[in-house]
Amino acid sequence: MAALEEQLELVESELRRYARADRRCQALETIFGVGPILACHLLAEIGEARRFQRPRQLVRAGGLDPSVLESAESKRRGRLAKQGSRHLRWALVEAANHSHRHTSPDHHLDRRTVRRCGRGRARLTVARKIARRSYHVLLERKLPDLPTTPVRTTKAQTIGDSLRRAPSAPGRPACPSRGMSRRRNPNQTSCAASARADLGSGRRTPRTPPTRPPPLASLAPSI
Repeated sequence: MAALEEQLELVESELRRYARADRRCQALETIFGVGPILACHLLAEIGEARRFQRPRQLVRAGGLDPSVLESAESKRRGRLAKQGSRHLRWALVEAANHSHRHTSPDHHLDRRTVRRCGRGRARLTVARKIARRSYHVLLERKLPDLPTTPVRTTKAQTIGDSLRRAPSAPGRPACPSRGMSRRRNPNQTSCAASARADLGSGRRTPRTPPTRPPPLASLAPSI
C-alpha cells in the first residue's frame, strides 16, 4: 500500500503541474467543484471542444441524456441512456456532488430538484449543467497567437509594383494595366474621363504619323 500511495502521489503531482501550465485546465477550474485533478480528467475526456456543434452533444457523449420512451401519442423520459463515456460521466457527477453547498452557483437548482425528484436526479441535473458549462468554457478560451509567415513576393507582383510606381506623362493620369487591382482612388480620374475632358476643351494629344513601308521598286535589285 505504501508503494501504491507513493505512485499515486507522483501521478497527482504531475497532473497538478500540468494543470498549472495549461490554460484549458485553468479555464475548467473556474467551474465550481472542479479542481486541478478533475480538470485534467475532463480535458482528457472532452478533448477539442470544437468537435461538438452544440452543448447537448457533450451531454450525450457523457451518457447523461435520458432515454425517451414513445408509444403512440404518449412520450415520456426514462432512465439514463449511458451510451457515452463512463469516465466523463463520473467526472461530471463528481463535480456535481458539491452543488449542495451554499457557495455553489447551482445550490438553488439543486434544492429545487431535490424537493421535486430526489437527490439522485438532482445530482444528474447539475452534472448536465456542468457539462454545458465546460463546453462553453473550453470553446470561448483565447487561442495562442500564431506566428506570422512572411509573404513571398512573386516576379509578377514585383513588376506590377514597379509599373504602378512609374511616373506618368505630364497632364495625363496613369492608367492601370491589365491584371492589376481595379480599386480606384476617389481623387484620381480615369483614363476615359481624362480623354473626354481633353476633347471638351479642344485639346488633342499629338499623334505620330505611322511609318509606311518603302515602295517595292526600291527593294528590287539593281541590274
